[in-house]
Amino acid sequence: MVAAASLAAACDDSTTEPDADVREQASYINQLVQHHQIALIRADEALAKANRQGLKNVATRMRTDQTREIAELRTILRGLVGTDTTAPPMMPQPIPAGPEFERQWLTMLINHHQGAIDLSTLAHGSNVRGQLDSIAHRVIDMQRQEQQEFRDSLRVYYP
Repeated sequence: MVAAASLAAACDDSTTEPDADVREQASYINQLVQHHQIALIRADEALAKANRQGLKNVATRMRTDQTREIAELRTILRGLVGTDTTAPPMMPQPIPAGPEFERQWLTMLINHHQGAIDLSTLAHGSNVRGQLDSIAHRVIDMQRQEQQEFRDSLRVYYP
């Protein structure tokens, strides 16, 4: 895993392993940054393909919020391991443009956000503390709110 390689490279003595707390925190950051990078790709997709301005507004907000959070996470990672490098995300399959794009986008994002909720819930119950624990709480709250917004949009747009 790239996070483990970054951690090993960040240690002054190549025989010294960072403690479990640092590894766990760095792993959470790496996974959440990758997750948010995929959300940025999805937001750009909606900005390019959605017809409804409400969905474009949500995509713009997602882009702003998650870009800010990625920067915050990278700053924390740099303080933990001396580098802010994370593994690149796996590229998601694009959702084709067309009449079903918005329904598919909303449905996919409900599931995608659940991934961040699950990841942050696990992190909250582990060795993630302090500022990262606050971020985990914020991610859970924000992603749940957006999930509900997506469900509401589905009900309104596709009764």
